[in-house]
Amino acid sequence: MESVRIAVIGTGWIAEQIYLPCLLDHGGIEVVAADDPSPQILTRFARLANLGPESLGLAACFSHEIDGLLLCTPPAVHAQQIAQSVSLDKYVLCEKPVFRNIAELKKLGPFSAVAKRLMGSASMRLRNDVGLVLRWVTEGAIGPLEHVRLGWWRERGVPAAGSWRTDPQLSPLGVMEDLGPHLLDLLAALVSRGVWKELHVTNAILHCRYGRDFRRSATWFNTEPASPYVVPDQAHATLLSDTGTKVDVEVCWANDVPGDFCELWFKGPKGTASFKGLLGLSTLRRSSEQSCCLEIEGRPPEIHHFPAGPEMQRQAFARSVGIFAGFSRQLCHAAADFNEIRRVTEWLTGIQEAAESCLRPHPGTAANSAILSI
Repeated sequence: MESVRIAVIGTGWIAEQIYLPCLLDHGGIEVVAADDPSPQILTRFARLANLGPESLGLAACFSHEIDGLLLCTPPAVHAQQIAQSVSLDKYVLCEKPVFRNIAELKKLGPFSAVAKRLMGSASMRLRNDVGLVLRWVTEGAIGPLEHVRLGWWRERGVPAAGSWRTDPQLSPLGVMEDLGPHLLDLLAALVSRGVWKELHVTNAILHCRYGRDFRRSATWFNTEPASPYVVPDQAHATLLSDTGTKVDVEVCWANDVPGDFCELWFKGPKGTASFKGLLGLSTLRRSSEQSCCLEIEGRPPEIHHFPAGPEMQRQAFARSVGIFAGFSRQLCHAAADFNEIRRVTEWLTGIQEAAESCLRPHPGTAANSAILSI
């Protein structure tokens, strides 16, 4: 079978450092075009991908020979780029968040056409450790879910000034649009697997706590923020399922506890299933532990340990790329399909609406403290 010919639009850090090695290592994929608004960033990517000048620019990316597009662009342009790609019969793998709010879905054209060709990034659910916990849950090891807590806390993870993530017009939800979609995608996967039929947002708190603390910038950016930011760096949302399951989702770019940490916790009448460690690519760990634990009443805990570090995340990205290659040849389903993407978009919209409907908490109040309590 011929290789899937891929164009990459948006050739910054995630495309160059994470996706490109996966694309180049996949025997059924050929990177044939690229585009980025920064000539310097595009030139470096082209050199690594062995692309000539004739393969650079939007015209090359949308040419007839392209089978699929990888979009690593700011989410404000996703809807337009996806609509254009689908209209030209291209398959699309889009980085998160695919859409920021449900209003953007109206820009897509017929949903049926988009659903056949759009795949969302779903690297977290493709990890070995996260996949194990999701399997315990979906197979009913702990019984019907009663309570779920998903959390991702960073000590120093604020994107540098100039990133779309700290622009209030481009990312009004801040950290919830950055880390949140990864966790919300896990909930979407559980809905697709029949754990729930519906899940809706009941409450949300968004708070900018460290907007003037320039020391909180993410270590993977080369420079410290040169100006304050006003987007939320702390976010907490509560959702409720049709079966009565309470779901808490909490994310933050910065906090006073050293190191980064993630926890996924699922409780049912038979016991709990959990993950503790670190997702993503950060190496600033709060704990060396990377494990999944199944605790059933009356049985010894079943604990699985995994290697710490970003390698498992890179493997998950490689799986995502492999699935996209098969999806582009109609050999398999998307890792995150259109219905799941739409659910995440609806939840992000609900979180923004719920947060706007509440009075903003003042520093030091109980509501403000509760945002870090999970």
